[in-house]
Amino acid sequence: MNFKFKNENDLINLISDTLKRPLNQINKVNESDAEIIDRGVEKLLFNIDTFSSEDFFDENDPYTLGWNMAVGCISDILAGGVQPQYYAHSMTIIESWDKKYINKLIMGVRDVLSKFKTSFIGGDVGFGKEWSYTASALSFAQDKLLTRKGAKLNDSIYITGKVGLGNFNAGLNLFSVKNKFLKFNKKFPIRKNETEIIREFASCCIDTSDGVFNSLKIISELGNLGFEVKNIPYHKICLILSGILNIDKLLFFIGECGEYELLFTIPSDEESLFIKKIIGEKLKFYKIGKITENKKRFVIDNERIYDLTELDICARTFKNKKDYISYIINYLNRFKK
Repeated sequence: MNFKFKNENDLINLISDTLKRPLNQINKVNESDAEIIDRGVEKLLFNIDTFSSEDFFDENDPYTLGWNMAVGCISDILAGGVQPQYYAHSMTIIESWDKKYINKLIMGVRDVLSKFKTSFIGGDVGFGKEWSYTASALSFAQDKLLTRKGAKLNDSIYITGKVGLGNFNAGLNLFSVKNKFLKFNKKFPIRKNETEIIREFASCCIDTSDGVFNSLKIISELGNLGFEVKNIPYHKICLILSGILNIDKLLFFIGECGEYELLFTIPSDEESLFIKKIIGEKLKFYKIGKITENKKRFVIDNERIYDLTELDICARTFKNKKDYISYIINYLNRFKK
């Protein structure tokens, strides 16, 4: 299928220009992971996500597949600074999914919902030649909410976990190296406890569903700013895979298959209090950079500076995902000469 769109945002804008939003919707297009409706005494947060083989999740383990899809949906609500209260889904099942496979997949979903005490409220089931899973999460809040908009110059950039797990899972599907990594846990982490602290201190928040680089692009562009990133905390398995495939580890930072961590910014005058709070709560966050001016996007790796300001591509516009990877590799190679 050949989409005649430069990127996903062009398609989103086309739809949004036709289907008008309600006057009591707080967020504009692309300003928030979840849609936010002001209901007067409370605010409604709503999210819907569809997953398929295009997302390159691990389909060999149905429990992990169900877990990761549930985390993927719920992370958009967490990025708003609140816990999910209700969850619904619609499944398109394929012939190769037997009763045992489906049961394990649903158990993965169930165990994620139980972590948040989220209620399952129903859904739909169908059959087709290709599988898909659409999930929706809802929540209500009266206190402060977070959006993608709000980062300011010199804000520090933090992330809730290590980088690259989503792109690692994609790499296993694209290249024949699966058997080497069967013992590694490929489940996306749950960031329930971190959410409250992020809401208290952060100036903006986004999940890394489309990769860390794209998430940084979004929050910086909304403020007409840039960023400088260094000390990227890669998962160890990503470094191992980059060695096996002989590819630049920055691919795990740039690639668009995310691990659904929460990426957020902390104002400089709040950072000392934030650090004190997370130490007291015994939580782990990673500081990876700062918000800068002039819309420049720099990554510092092994004392080499990568200027990614002009890197503007979308994986979905490539018919062959290996061509997408080759494009990024060639872009990065210009800084190694």
